[in-house]
Amino acid sequence: MDKGHRQADKILADITDEMLKVFDKADRKIIKKVRNYLKKFEAEIKEHEQMVDDGEMTRKEFEQWYVNRVTTGREWEEFRDEIAEDYHEATVDAMAKAGAGLLLVYSFNKKFAGNQITKQIDSFFHKTITPNKHKKPRRPKGILPKSPDPLKNLPWHRKKIESVIRSGMKKGKSIDDIARRLHKVTNMDRVAAYRAARTGVTCAENEARIDAMLDAQDMGIAYDKIWFATLDDRTRVAHRVMHGERVPCDAYFSNDMYEPGDPAGDPEEVYNCRCTLLWVPAGMPMDIEEGPDGMGKLEWSAQKPVSKPYPRWRDG
Repeated sequence: MDKGHRQADKILADITDEMLKVFDKADRKIIKKVRNYLKKFEAEIKEHEQMVDDGEMTRKEFEQWYVNRVTTGREWEEFRDEIAEDYHEATVDAMAKAGAGLLLVYSFNKKFAGNQITKQIDSFFHKTITPNKHKKPRRPKGILPKSPDPLKNLPWHRKKIESVIRSGMKKGKSIDDIARRLHKVTNMDRVAAYRAARTGVTCAENEARIDAMLDAQDMGIAYDKIWFATLDDRTRVAHRVMHGERVPCDAYFSNDMYEPGDPAGDPEEVYNCRCTLLWVPAGMPMDIEEGPDGMGKLEWSAQKPVSKPYPRWRDG
């Protein structure tokens, strides 16, 4: 993979580190709140457990009393809603950090692809194109992750909080164990946020590359884009099949996507996609195998004499 893709992966690692800090902080805060809330009932719980030991109440009756006492009523609803808000705010904060990183991915890849395309045009066409400084710059479209919708997010968290706490109570878990079980909810949020960040990085990277191609096209040089898959055991079959597919830079691929990570694509085609785009002047042949040290073909072509035979470029 080329320099732009490697930098995108580096920024993604930084994004996930920052998101991890957000969720870890929220996790500690929420677990402490849950522990403090449950301990308010500690004396009553011990009293009723003694009633079970004395035969005055069955274990099933105790479990029913426990759940009703702790997870019903106004006090419980206010507490549950407060915890749901904490989860929601953590997710919003994490996605804001992801958004800042995605803009860095876009900016780096726009500059990288633009520089490589300028060198290509000079090498292949012996032509220097001066960008129009007065032209309004393109803006990244659809790369920023959407902030979670509280109308959907809060009810989901309320339901999960109730489920996790009640399940722990019915299984006879201690107060500390029940509080720690809230890790499950935090982990679900974390996984969803990481997936959004991974998918967003792919979108930002490729949106930038297409914009660089469109800039060249606006200046008189038509460009094609090539779908380049990450060929390892994690790559979905559909994208292995796409590897090497070539279309004009302003056209859609055969899977009805404009680019890898296209937010308008079907979820099964978009989530966690790590594919990227290569660029080549329209009509020019292109071998999409990777070159020496993983260097992409177009990165190589901007540095090597154009007189070198195409079939031998990968031999160094």
